[in-house]
Amino acid sequence: MTEAPAHHSRASRRDCVICSSPVKPQDLIRHHRRKHLPWFCYPGTACFLCCRQFVQERKLQLHITERHNGSSDCRFLSSHYRTWVFRMIGFLRFLATSLHCLTFDGLVKMMQRMWSVDSSANPTLTSPGGEYASLCSIMTEECGLNISVPISVAPPNHLFGLIHWRNLIMLVELLSPVDRLLAMTVTGRSDHHGSCFNSDDCAVDPVNPWVVDAHFHLDRLLEKTNLTSWPVFYIDYVVPKGTPKYCLSRAVASYAFPRFWPSTGQVKIISGNNDLLLCFGIHPSQPLQRRHLTQLKELLETPGVVAVGECGLDYTRLQRTTKSNQQDLFQEQLVMAREYQLPVVIHCRGVSGDSCSEDCLQLMQLELDASSRVYRHCFNGGMQEAQDWKQAFPNIVFGLSPVGLSNSRHPELDMVIRSLSLDELVLESDSPMMAFRSAQTGLSVGHPWALAPIIEKVAALKGVSFMTVCDATRRSAERLFCKY
Repeated sequence: MTEAPAHHSRASRRDCVICSSPVKPQDLIRHHRRKHLPWFCYPGTACFLCCRQFVQERKLQLHITERHNGSSDCRFLSSHYRTWVFRMIGFLRFLATSLHCLTFDGLVKMMQRMWSVDSSANPTLTSPGGEYASLCSIMTEECGLNISVPISVAPPNHLFGLIHWRNLIMLVELLSPVDRLLAMTVTGRSDHHGSCFNSDDCAVDPVNPWVVDAHFHLDRLLEKTNLTSWPVFYIDYVVPKGTPKYCLSRAVASYAFPRFWPSTGQVKIISGNNDLLLCFGIHPSQPLQRRHLTQLKELLETPGVVAVGECGLDYTRLQRTTKSNQQDLFQEQLVMAREYQLPVVIHCRGVSGDSCSEDCLQLMQLELDASSRVYRHCFNGGMQEAQDWKQAFPNIVFGLSPVGLSNSRHPELDMVIRSLSLDELVLESDSPMMAFRSAQTGLSVGHPWALAPIIEKVAALKGVSFMTVCDATRRSAERLFCKY
């Protein structure tokens, strides 16, 4: 009796070029769209309420029926077109920046060279139809462009030719593992003044650098601005024209005050926003309460939480607590950071001549390995303090916030910035706790779009470009918070 052939044998599959997973040839396109491209790249099969890609129409329809009671708002409607274009251009900017292309035209030329390597295996694909043609039409209309020549995909002759899945996968394949992880969560917008491009020729539009705001307080920010959610805030608050622009790839929201903590269910909703990473801790100014420690452990187990903190010692704020209680509270959180293998965000603030920094380091060396990832939030100390912390924890990064712009308050900080490598620095707005309130930013409330003055100062002190600071500090933040 002849044995029936296996339906899912390894021989009938081919390895994915990115993740090396065995995939049946007929499922390769679905695999790429679902696993290796951001959810919005193929809007026809995406849920715009959940920000999820379903690849297949029947699966999307089932999701809409079961999860959203058949609501049509989930689908790709004309009301989503402009936001979708912003997201796609933002994704292409990320690819260009990560692959060291200074312009979109450079990214197109890179793809043309890749297609020419083996033209016999890659037949020319011009004026493709179907969903891709519809998406090109939407991008052309929303960007106000008049493209006289047919758009070619393989090889691409225009920026819009890159949005075809073949080209996107080829570009993603070139990324480092770190950038591939970030690419899946990019939701950048292309221009923050209402239009997608600065000229009619989008192929030569300069690429804005990507930045991570490593520390801000979303709960307090929404309270001060009377806004309801991060995406609304992201769109409404912009960098004024004339200041160097950047695209915010990620912002790390720190919840450090138990009375403002969301429920675990709310955390899941917040963490569903791909622009945000979350960290939870108990600020040293807060009294020691066991129920808060129990609640903190539950929050740290929630997906999307990437660090413990901010936590530490603050000997300038002893109104509601004592030094001994602060140390006990800090030690408990260090144990959690070690248990969950998370980086720890340190708040360390004392007065001149006290032992706050030494006490903080002593507790950390007691509970953490020297290889632990440590983030010294809002650093404003001197050379010796920076060297002591680097010696104790070689994987430390130092956060630069608006406080660093005041030379009169922290005269040694400029010298510290010059001595540290860019790989040891991250940028933080610490908003809304801190705001620049300057003519340059035009802001009355600090927020993650107010990092340009810090970037400019670091660039001047280090003798490098604005983009170099953005790129290096972004990668420092990725190494700190991402798990590989």
